[in-house]
Amino acid sequence: MKRKLLFAERMLHGNGEAPFNAVIPIKLKGSFEIENLRYALRRLQEKHPFLNAFVMDDQKSRPWFVVSEKIELQIPLRIVARTTDDDWKTESMNEWSTLFDTRSGPLMRLVWIKGEEFSEFIMVIHHCLCDGGSAMAILAELLLLLDDGSIEIGKEDPILRIEDIIPVSVLNNKKKIIKAKLIGGVATLFLWLIPVKKKLIERKRDYMIHWKLEKELSDRLIHKCKTEGVTVNTALCVAVLNAFKEVRKENFHNKISLPVDIRRFAPKIKRDNIFAFGLMLVVSADKDLGFLLTLKECRKILTRKPQS
Repeated sequence: MKRKLLFAERMLHGNGEAPFNAVIPIKLKGSFEIENLRYALRRLQEKHPFLNAFVMDDQKSRPWFVVSEKIELQIPLRIVARTTDDDWKTESMNEWSTLFDTRSGPLMRLVWIKGEEFSEFIMVIHHCLCDGGSAMAILAELLLLLDDGSIEIGKEDPILRIEDIIPVSVLNNKKKIIKAKLIGGVATLFLWLIPVKKKLIERKRDYMIHWKLEKELSDRLIHKCKTEGVTVNTALCVAVLNAFKEVRKENFHNKISLPVDIRRFAPKIKRDNIFAFGLMLVVSADKDLGFLLTLKECRKILTRKPQS
């Protein structure tokens, strides 16, 4: 089994020589057996074929996900002793900068920060393999299997071609085909005209910002967002925009990139499908509107743009 990396996935993969990792840490109370954890990881690989994948280039240097018929690659598990409540921060920072060997695979690994009463698990997946929604689906299945190894989690019907995502009626629409070719042609011309900088940009030191809301405030925020018909993610983006406006003053750019779950607009994609070709939209705040009105305007943008 194999599948060609789509455009966004190729961007996230690059040449495989730079880390682009999704790092998801969770904290659990209780004791766990290593055999049960390894069994859960094997079950995940049995369900999701691309958790057994590596990346291989064809004769035209185009990258493909390649999956062996047999599960030959085991998801690596690294165990470290838990000594402080902040160990997960150190390990998370290590993991987001640790390179995956994409040519060998697999494209997922797990770190177990093992403690007597509490443990943290850090799930690390190369971003070219999955988006945030896919990662959350895998995490949910991992937790289910840790709780009960006999539970049935099904088997993924993997996405193997563009027709598995976009309806044939859309792919065969002449207007959309012409529009896509025009956009692609303009983009190609634009890239051709821009001089390529041969010197790579130096990667600066990564840093972590960890904000935590109290449960009562979190509950109030979630309730208010549901009442107003907006997502918590949208509300936080508008809050960040307002914060930058307050601090940056005249240097405020008034733009923020907001990820949108493509599953809302592509019903053929199942909740447990692993993929990484999501949507990233740029939104701005209207200076004449208040916080709630800005939220509603952003909601209109986010529900309209993906359909255009």
